[in-house]
This record gives sequence, structure tokens and C-alpha cells, in this order.
Amino acid sequence: QVLAKELAGYAADVICLQELTEGPFTTMLEPTLASHGLCAEYASTPSGGTAELATFWRSASLQREQSVVWHIGRLLNEPQHALLRQMFQATNPCLSAFVRDQPHLAHAVLLRHRETRRAVVCINVHLIMHTLASNVRSLQAYLVLRQVEHWVADLQLQCSCSTVLCGDLNSRVPADEVLRLIEGGEVPSHSFEWVYVERAAIERGVALARMGRLVPPRVLLTVCTWTLNSVPLGNCESTCEILPPWASSSPSLLTIYAGS
Repeated sequence: QVLAKELAGYAADVICLQELTEGPFTTMLEPTLASHGLCAEYASTPSGGTAELATFWRSASLQREQSVVWHIGRLLNEPQHALLRQMFQATNPCLSAFVRDQPHLAHAVLLRHRETRRAVVCINVHLIMHTLASNVRSLQAYLVLRQVEHWVADLQLQCSCSTVLCGDLNSRVPADEVLRLIEGGEVPSHSFEWVYVERAAIERGVALARMGRLVPPRVLLTVCTWTLNSVPLGNCESTCEILPPWASSSPSLLTIYAGS
């Protein structure tokens, strides 16, 4: 109840939550926030765990048109990643299997502003947390952003579509490369993420996944030219900014986009 009241107090247009089990969502958060004018969708894996996502939007100003849930690891099987799969097979098939096995999800919701008719895709993600998996975090973010690009293109919208990326990126220092990817569109070739890690303490059953050099960076990331532009909603224009957990003025486990 305290969390629901806290979230309602932000008066946000969009709220994205991660690691939210279905019980509290259905019994407390969804009905409480619905009374404050917020609609919601919930996404989870059959196995449960900590991959659950919940996305809320203010129905008075935004209407949902479409939504989709992606298992991030399975996005490697998409046709646009054929070259990436080839590089995995040639350089690190164990890491490829490790990425596919992770339970993390991405929940994309296409919203349209009721007055301006402008479209915005809100993406709710939860990336891998492990200390030695910074390259996997960057890969997960890359796969999601590329998938959103293809998804929006397939929708054949008759107007421009802005993007809001929210979620738990598990990035604990400002220099984390996943933030550099989101802001600048690439992870440079001199990044520590491409340095060979001799042994990673990530267990896959009885084996250890070896987190070696992923693929040449220009193969992996230079095709990703993403920068998150400002997202216009209503008569105000809110500039995209990353609200990290180390910022004292922002919540640590959620990112809130508040429009007026």
C-alpha cells in the first residue's frame, strides 16, 4: 500500500516497474493505480524468477495501440542478427548459449497521445545484473533497441514515433558501457568490455560460462546508431535523460517519465 501511494504521488504519465511479482501487482498496485487513472500491463516468464515487468500509463492522455513482450536472449534468432550469430559461433558459442538462457524480458508498448496524436514507444527492460556480465548487458540493450526499430517499422505508422527506454539497467557506475551505448550509439573498440576475461563466475548448470571477447565491436555495435531523442507529449517537450540509481533525487529501482 505504501508503494502504491508513493507511485500515485508522482502523478506520472508512464511508470515502469521491474522484479514485481504477480501477486502484489494484481491485488494492490494495479487496482490502486487504476483508481488514479493509470492502466497497466504485466509481463512475466513461465518460470517466474525476477524477470517480471509492469508498465503503467495515464489513460486520460495516452491510449494503448499495441504491445509486445520479447524474451531478450531469443532476439538473437531474429533474421537481422544472422551475422552476429555467425560471429558467436566462430568466437564464443558458450557465451551465445548463455545469453539465450537468460530469463530477461523487454516489454514494448505503443502509446498515442490523445490530443496531439503523436506516437511514443515505451520500452520496459530488466538487464542482467552479474558483475562480470557488462558485455552481456550491452548486448541485451542492443538487441532490444534493434528489435524496437524493426517493430516500429513493421507497424507502418503514418507519423513519427519517439522512444522512451525505462527499466533496471543494473548499471552502477556512470561509466558503464550500456549507458554509453544508449546515449552515444556504440561501445568503442577500446572499451574494457572487449578485454578477455579469463574466467567468469557465472554458473550454467555444472559448467562455467567463459565470458571471452564477444565479437569485434564494429560487427556488434556500429550498426546501432541509436540516440534517444526528446519525447514530445502534449504541449511540453521532455528531454530524454537517464535517471541512475546513484542520483539522490531519483528512485533506485524504477524510472519515471512525467509529462504535463
